Amino acid sequence: MYFALGDLAENDLRDAARALDAYTRAESLGAEQIPVWRAIDRVAGAASEPAAQIRVLRQLVFAADPAEPAALTEDVYRLAELELSSPGDIAAGLGTLDWAMSREIRHDRAAAMLQRAADVAPGEASVLAAYERVARAAEDPAMLLDALERAAQAPGATMDLVREAVDLATAAKDQARVQSLLERAVAIAESADTALGEAVWALLALADIHERSGALAEAVSCLTRAVQAAERDEALRHAERAANLARKIGDADLAAGAYERLLVRDPNDRDVWTPLLAIYREKGDRDALEQKLREAIEHAFDVAFRIQLRRERAALLIDTRWEDAAMELSELLNEDEDDTAAALQLTQLYERNGRHDALADLLDRRLSGARARNDVAAILALSLQLGALVAGETPDRAIEVYRSALATSPESTPLLTRLLALYTPEDHPDDRADILERLLALSQGADAVPRALALADLREKMEDDEGAARALNRGLEAAPGNREIRDRLAALYKNREMWPELADMLAREGREASGPNAVASLREAAAIYLDKLDRASEAADMLLHASAHAPDDLALLVDLSRCLARAGRENEARERVGAALQAGIGTRADRVALLRLRAEMSSEPDQLPNAIADLELAYTLDSQIAADLMDALERYRGTASGSADRAAWMRLFDVYFSLSRYESARDLLGDWFAQEPNDVGALRLAAFMDALAGKWDQVVELCDRIVGAEEGEARIHAALLVADASTQAGYPAEARGVLEAVFRDNPGSAALRENLRRIYEVTEAHRELAELALTEAEQASDATERFNALRRAGQLFLESANEPESAISPLQMACEMRPRDGDVAVMLADALIGANRLQEAANFLDTALGAQKGRRSREVSLMQQRMAAIAGAVGDRANEAGWLNAALDSDAQNSEAAARLADVATELGQLDVAIKALKAIAMMKNPRPITRAMAYVRQAIIAQHQGDVRKAVLLARKAQTEDPSLEEAASLLAELSG
Repeated sequence: MYFALGDLAENDLRDAARALDAYTRAESLGAEQIPVWRAIDRVAGAASEPAAQIRVLRQLVFAADPAEPAALTEDVYRLAELELSSPGDIAAGLGTLDWAMSREIRHDRAAAMLQRAADVAPGEASVLAAYERVARAAEDPAMLLDALERAAQAPGATMDLVREAVDLATAAKDQARVQSLLERAVAIAESADTALGEAVWALLALADIHERSGALAEAVSCLTRAVQAAERDEALRHAERAANLARKIGDADLAAGAYERLLVRDPNDRDVWTPLLAIYREKGDRDALEQKLREAIEHAFDVAFRIQLRRERAALLIDTRWEDAAMELSELLNEDEDDTAAALQLTQLYERNGRHDALADLLDRRLSGARARNDVAAILALSLQLGALVAGETPDRAIEVYRSALATSPESTPLLTRLLALYTPEDHPDDRADILERLLALSQGADAVPRALALADLREKMEDDEGAARALNRGLEAAPGNREIRDRLAALYKNREMWPELADMLAREGREASGPNAVASLREAAAIYLDKLDRASEAADMLLHASAHAPDDLALLVDLSRCLARAGRENEARERVGAALQAGIGTRADRVALLRLRAEMSSEPDQLPNAIADLELAYTLDSQIAADLMDALERYRGTASGSADRAAWMRLFDVYFSLSRYESARDLLGDWFAQEPNDVGALRLAAFMDALAGKWDQVVELCDRIVGAEEGEARIHAALLVADASTQAGYPAEARGVLEAVFRDNPGSAALRENLRRIYEVTEAHRELAELALTEAEQASDATERFNALRRAGQLFLESANEPESAISPLQMACEMRPRDGDVAVMLADALIGANRLQEAANFLDTALGAQKGRRSREVSLMQQRMAAIAGAVGDRANEAGWLNAALDSDAQNSEAAARLADVATELGQLDVAIKALKAIAMMKNPRPITRAMAYVRQAIIAQHQGDVRKAVLLARKAQTEDPSLEEAASLLAELSG
């Protein structure tokens, strides 16, 4: 009722909400599911009730008829569309969409759904990922651009994704989207740890866009940011471009900005200072230029450049700040004492302003005199005094003094120490290194350690690896056993990949040490000789030394053996592994590892059997090495001796099978058949594998070959395989020929017989079934089985094959076995009658009835009925009636005899006999061929014939009551009533 109400509300009232309520109630009351769900689906959509629509669509898709795949696909797509439009069902919608796409790909529809889902749930990663996958699969650039653009705005967007979106927008010539995506790329880079490094390309592209549009200031801003993030050479080019654009708009500060950013990264870069100073010169601001020159001088490494800068700065200061100019010239002369112009300028400044350093002159004169006298002690003393005096204001002068003194006192520790203190790491690395090395050569014990480490630091900064190693080695010589220097030297060798030096050092340590320390050093040395230097023999020597310290270390034995093998000493390696196996040392896992190792070292073709033997033994200990055994067997199969080794092939088959590599196992058998096509065992295995794979046509073919190759019981078994395979393949009768051929040679096989029987029954081969029963009778050892088989053969010949003549012989034999079996006797009589051997049938029935000695039974009735049939066949109606009457007396339920008796008696005018037969039929439950109703009608006709109309009407009415549809009864009543 509710369903009808829903239909009325939906179609007549056009009230979707009321229809939804009615259909929902009908559903809760157990209405037929599919129709009511379809109805709810329709009206829920119209009533804007997506939750209800989602609910019934889920039920519909899981209750769908497999015979209507297109309808199911549409329902799944609709369900996905609804779920993806509902914020709470987004995750389910993605799964449903995957299902829908797996059934039928509809890219445009899927994309539309995912676009709506992305609007419903902005930034949802799973939706954006699904949209991107669909867009890529659709190969639609516009769709993919939309998907990537949405993903680019979401948290976690990657630079590669944005870059691809930019490429698509560029290809689509959508300049606005290109600029928006580029700006997003910059934002992503700014939020990442890498700052703008990954977005240089985007900044440059934005700069191009701004420059083309005339927004030069914005273009310069982008280029300036790119300068900050780009590599040096690239950054210089971007800075130059930014400066040129800034010049176009007359903004010198903007032009300088890009170079200023570069100086933040490297304030010592001359290639940056040169164009930057040119910009400051163009500005015409002397104070700003002077300040910038001072900064440049402070950071200039190149002496010539620094002198040039000093000269320029001094020229700017000489008229306004002479002291600063004098200092600059003094510094210039310290760097270039042959600069006569600077010397002249400085002289003039000192003269003009009355500033002289008398003490310095005095000391200098004294030092000159000491040099002239070659007074070593005085030179040293005066140099130390003068250097100390001028070191504060003019350290370079002090340095020169000290260096001059070193010419006469090269091993003076105080002189070297003071000079070292004056050398700054930035300005004098070579000099510092030289002084440190000279000091280190004079040091011993604890004093040598910090000097060796400091010198090594300096040499490394100078990228002088050999010098650093030399310093550390000298430190070890001066302070043997110092762990800090030793570890520092090892790290230097390792970091600079100075492998020969590191290996030699470790080898030396290993030989000098003992116990675990020796083993560790020797193993590390061996690893470097082997892996870094490819000197396997020396690596093996190291491990041999280590093995002497740890003879029971199996891991060491494994490394040693592999190393020996790599050095071409395989025999020695195998002997060592064999000795360990012979000694029985280690755990089960250790033995497996050793066996695998020895197999690994027996890889030559003539050694593969040994390798396989080792792997077989290892396999008994650990089945996980099956893959190794498989590889060895595969390689052996490819050798001349292995190609014909059936046992090896079959073992490889077993391993494939154990690893579930069924296809490889089957292919292996195919390869074997190519050279041994009649290998029955292999054929059986192949049939088994094809059966596992359900390839029954191939199984049938293989089993046919097996039948041709087998004999005796094996051939029977093969024929049965053909039968089973044919059944599985869907054409069981195709096995008939094979089964018959094998059965002819093996008639005693019950299994063959049963398979043939099934085929004969399916194909209605009745004669063959009968002959099969005869064969069964011949093979039967039990009397009952023989009797049943003969009876079945006779019955099949008689009733199914319609060959009464063929039925006679088996039925006669069955009768001989059981003379008193009435059913067999009746069938034999039917066979004789059917074969028109009436006299034989009569004689047989006469004898059979005589044996019954007047008993009444169903079997006696049937035999009497057959005697009646013989009489009828020769035209003896009276005798036929007599036998039929006797048959009815013997079995009152023999409806066929009663019906025939009624016909014959009526024909002979023996109406009382006919009525007797008809009454007997009317008393039966389901008589044939005359029904109970017809028996009443025929009695009524006889009563009418005899003039008893009342009785005729009564009988006709009984007939009509028994069968209201019987026309004969209705016609007779009408006739009697008229």
